[in-house]
Amino acid sequence: MDVAILMDPLAGAYPGETTHYLGRELARRGHAIAYCTPADVAYEAPAVTATVRALQYTPAIPEVAGPPERGKHLGITAGEPRIADLATFDVVLARHDPPVDGTYLALTYVLERLAATTLVVNDPRAVRDTAEKLSILGSPELAPPTLVTVDLERLRAFRAQHGDLVIKQLFGKSGDGLFFLRAGDKNWNVVMEQVAAARTPVMAQPYVDAPSKKVVVIEGEVHGAVEIELEPDDIRGNLDRGKAVRATTLSAAERAAVGPVARWLGERGIVFAVVDLLGAYVIETNVTSPGICFYFNAAHGTPLERAIVDAIEAAHARRTR
Repeated sequence: MDVAILMDPLAGAYPGETTHYLGRELARRGHAIAYCTPADVAYEAPAVTATVRALQYTPAIPEVAGPPERGKHLGITAGEPRIADLATFDVVLARHDPPVDGTYLALTYVLERLAATTLVVNDPRAVRDTAEKLSILGSPELAPPTLVTVDLERLRAFRAQHGDLVIKQLFGKSGDGLFFLRAGDKNWNVVMEQVAAARTPVMAQPYVDAPSKKVVVIEGEVHGAVEIELEPDDIRGNLDRGKAVRATTLSAAERAAVGPVARWLGERGIVFAVVDLLGAYVIETNVTSPGICFYFNAAHGTPLERAIVDAIEAAHARRTR
């Protein structure tokens, strides 16, 4: 296959990002890889074009001493830029990060123009419509009590009803803009002032003291999970903020919660996703650029990227029958 990976600039990348696990596995199987950034993509009626650069991956991530640095030791060589019609690629692997802002949404509409010729993973319309944190609104029975509003009085009433709250921005990433406020927290007014100034709805939920798990979903099926050990002074269960990650299994209640969500994602054309669980509650679905391969592989001792690339190859094969 000819694969274009749509990602954020290499200068800001880490060697162990899931995007590069997938790119390296695609290259290992002999697929031709090019990359572009969101700023490289354009709609030139009637074509979707991009300035792309061929990518060559080393067989493995280079081993270096010390912590990883952005843009260094990636094991990647990029070719000269050229303008290409993205419809000439078999697959566009969309791995650019949130926030899901106006720029991000515009790009989903542009990528939809490729539907007749090119497999886009994940499907841009499904990504736009899933809306990650807001995806739980369709299954309130699987989520904690939830309020989405910009109305401060409603937020105060919700606090009075439920006590300790978690308040989240809706379209960020990695736990940005997430607040844990106890029932008598003196930071309440400060947070409410931020909500009022932003004039953007937030999500409020009761604080749930339960295991934080990331569940991998591939083509609508649960593939496995990891559990995050949180830092003692941080409730955010994002992988890049966790103290440790370990392999885990799902309880019957957790399987009952995540199963319908996994099937729903698969039906929408989401090839690869990560579902966040707190106990038996579904908190969020990650469909934009879920990053988990490094942690999953270390915990389970199996290469998750191979299963994901298997699914991409199978999805492409179904289109070309």
